[in-house]
Amino acid sequence: MNHSYVPSHMEEQISKEYIKRDILKPSDLTVSNIAEKFGIEIFHYPYASFSIKRKNYHFIFLDTELPTMQFKLLFFHELCHIIRHAGEQDRIPPSFKKLQEWEAKNFIKYAMLPYHMVHYIKEDDVTHTAELFEVPIDVCKERISSLLGRKSYKRSYIFTKLIPSLSSL
Repeated sequence: MNHSYVPSHMEEQISKEYIKRDILKPSDLTVSNIAEKFGIEIFHYPYASFSIKRKNYHFIFLDTELPTMQFKLLFFHELCHIIRHAGEQDRIPPSFKKLQEWEAKNFIKYAMLPYHMVHYIKEDDVTHTAELFEVPIDVCKERISSLLGRKSYKRSYIFTKLIPSLSSL
C-alpha cells in the first residue's frame, strides 16, 4: 500500500506483540506458530470456544473439527481476549462483556493482516492478499477498507522508531 497511514492503538499493540515474538511475515501468521510464540495451549473442545488466562498460562479451547478458516477466525478472536482483556467474562457486567466481544470481533482483521505487514497488502488485488495471508475475502476487504479510510495524523515517535521501515508509508 502506498499511502499515508497511521495505525490505531490496537494495531500498534498487535504489531508490537508480534514483532517482539518474531512474527514478521504473512507465513508466520499460522495458528500453531502464534500459539507457540505466545505460549498458548490449544485444547479440543466441541462446544463454543473460549480462552483462559491465568498468570503466565494461556489456554484456548476450540473445536478442532471446524473448517480451517472458521477455526482460524475463532483462534484470533480468542487471542484478543488473551492479549487485551483481563478478568472473567462471567464476572463482569453484561455491557463490558458486549464491549469485549465487539473488540475481539474487530481485532480479527488487525491480527490477521497486521500493520507491520501492510507492505504485503495489495489493495487492488484482494484475492491475492487474502490468499497470501490465508484469510477470508470478507476479512481482507474489511481490512483494506479500514486502511483506506483511516485519516492521517502524526504517528507516535516511539512506534516510528520501533519500525523505521514503515516511517515512509
